[in-house]
Amino acid sequence: MTPRTRRDGTMRQLMLTIGLVAAGLPALAETPPPGLYRVAGVETKLNVRAEPSREAALVGALAPGDADIEVVGVDPSGGWGRINIGEGTGWVSLDFLESQGDLWAADALPGRLRCFGTEPFWGVARDGDTLVRSGVDATDRALTIDTVTGAEGSGSRVVVARDKDGAITLGIAPEQCSDGMSDRAFGLGARLSEGDAPALIGCCSVAP
Repeated sequence: MTPRTRRDGTMRQLMLTIGLVAAGLPALAETPPPGLYRVAGVETKLNVRAEPSREAALVGALAPGDADIEVVGVDPSGGWGRINIGEGTGWVSLDFLESQGDLWAADALPGRLRCFGTEPFWGVARDGDTLVRSGVDATDRALTIDTVTGAEGSGSRVVVARDKDGAITLGIAPEQCSDGMSDRAFGLGARLSEGDAPALIGCCSVAP
C-alpha cells in the first residue's frame, strides 16, 4: 500500500467517524473551517443572540475590538456566525466581524490548534514544531511533527508526529462537534490513532 493510499484511506475513515460525532447538532450551512475574528464597525457593543436572528433573545455581548473570537459555524443565510460564549453558544452578525487572517495554509496547522476528547480524557495541542499529547493516565509526550497533509483553505488535515516511543496520527475535518460535557460547540472533529490502541474521537479548537 502506498503512502498516498494510506493517507486517502485515513481521511475517508475520519470523515465517516466525524459524521457520527456531529449527529443531532443544529443544521448549519456547509461548514467552513473555523477561523479567528475581531469585532469591527460597532461603537458600543456587538450583541450575541440565542438564534441567528435580530429578534432572538440576547445571551451576551462583545466589545469593540474584541479579538481571537472563534467562529465555529455559519447559518444557512451566511449572515450569522456561531461562537462560544461562557459555557454555551450564541450567534453574532458577521457584518461586524473581520478575519484575523487565514489559518489554513496548505500542508500546515493553525498555530493554536488543540484537540480533546472524553471517555477517556485525552488532548493534543500544537506547540511550535511539536504536538503535546496528554491524558489522565499518562505523562505528557512531546512528539515532533513529521508530516501535515491538507489543501489550502480546507480544514481537513492528517498529521503524523513521532517520538522515541512511536507515532501518533491525528485526523481533523470541519464538522459541528460537541465535547459531550458542555453546551459549547466546536467546528472541527478529530480522530486520534496511536499504535494498535482503539482510535479516540473528539473535537478541536483554534482559539487561544
